[in-house]
Amino acid sequence: MAMPPTPSWYQGRDSIGVYLRQLFASPWGVDLRVVVTGANGQPALAVYAPAGQSHVPFAIKVLTVQSGLIVAITGFVHPGLFDRFGLPPRLPVDQLGVGPPSARPLTRTPQQPSPHRVGPTKAWS
Repeated sequence: MAMPPTPSWYQGRDSIGVYLRQLFASPWGVDLRVVVTGANGQPALAVYAPAGQSHVPFAIKVLTVQSGLIVAITGFVHPGLFDRFGLPPRLPVDQLGVGPPSARPLTRTPQQPSPHRVGPTKAWS
């Protein structure tokens, strides 16, 4: 997992798992929102960070998949990319503090298309 231009990377399932568990357990990480999208023919995740009463663009995470497994994650911490992907500039928070219907779960079936897909992507789950 790499996050250019930040000089940080993690290698191996265990190391990446530790990083992600710590991130999503942190006060900031528990309130992230993710929208399924695509980039360069690959599945991707648009990550929105909490900001007051909404969530704002934070990063695009591109997943490289081989034989049904994620073999690489490249994160681009560049909020300006969201406009190029046709993604919303912010996600409102509903009364329960849960993201809107456009904030898809991390897994989906090919029958559930993403409203924010950019270009053709292969189905994944």
